[in-house]
Amino acid sequence: MRPWYATREDVKSALDLMETSRSNQRIDRAIAAASLAIDGAMNRTFYPFLGTFYFPWPNFQYAYAWQLWFEQHDCVSVTSVVCNGVTIPSNNYYLEPVNSGPPFMYLELNLETNAAFAGPLQRTIAITGKWSYSNTEDVVGALSVQLNGTDTLVTSVTWSTARIGVGDILRIDTEYLIVTERSYVAVGQNLGGTGVTALKSDTFLTVANGATFSPDEIIVIDSEKMLVTDVIGNGLVVERAYDGSVLAAHVAGTAIYARIGVQLARGQLGSVAAVHAIASTVYKFVIPALINQLCIAESLSSVLQEVAGYSRTIGSGDSARAASGKGLADIRDQAAQAHARLGRIGAV
Repeated sequence: MRPWYATREDVKSALDLMETSRSNQRIDRAIAAASLAIDGAMNRTFYPFLGTFYFPWPNFQYAYAWQLWFEQHDCVSVTSVVCNGVTIPSNNYYLEPVNSGPPFMYLELNLETNAAFAGPLQRTIAITGKWSYSNTEDVVGALSVQLNGTDTLVTSVTWSTARIGVGDILRIDTEYLIVTERSYVAVGQNLGGTGVTALKSDTFLTVANGATFSPDEIIVIDSEKMLVTDVIGNGLVVERAYDGSVLAAHVAGTAIYARIGVQLARGQLGSVAAVHAIASTVYKFVIPALINQLCIAESLSSVLQEVAGYSRTIGSGDSARAASGKGLADIRDQAAQAHARLGRIGAV
């Protein structure tokens, strides 16, 4: 899958749309287009990739013969450097710039060794590693079931945060996975106390273990959805009748469901699907904040323009005028100043 720089939930939250499926296709299309446009505008990508890139003999980059620029690729780490079939040991080269990387943008041979780039001029050097602008990750939970190397079904995951959405890049061990959908799964806990009444003001739920829930999480009891706004010990403060569901009374002992089931695209970004044991740590790749914000803004603009037939206006009557999009232009400029590659050698 081509990774996104924002999640479906990011854009829905900004649009103040409920968690309904009627607008998912439009929003997904807007996020995919915005992510691709950001790559073009910034002259780089902001997602991780495990793999090998090939480079010609470095003198054609107008560089020193011991210096190899990675051109349009940003590097986090290198596992092997092979030149004309000969592996160059890791202590025979440096990744640069040493004081600000990663990302590393070029490699220099250690001139105190006998390492050299030699051989045919084309596809001379093969570098294998992790390629990315950044390598920031958050721990978001642990697997509650074993994940097999061939599994592509919905997988139940116990999250430590509810801020996981469709489009997020996850890592378990050395495998990258992308969240393609979410679903409700029984959490193994029931409504406690005396239950809750059919009153909008009855917003405190008793549970067996409040630590397994988190603010911003959506839960379902019977057919009523509730938004968790706070967790106090073994009690949940909720917004009742969320997402257009019907307010109702619920008796103690009723099962609680949470949106912790995920559909996963396995073996993404150059990784290979593998077996992962129960309790394996799940990491979420963190997109740079300005890139994430720009993707949300571009997606919002696209969705709203599509709804308006690409003729959005501000004001009405004689005061109506075309939307300028100045705020969007400001975010584009800020992202470009912070993250854009202003020039690259040897790239088209």
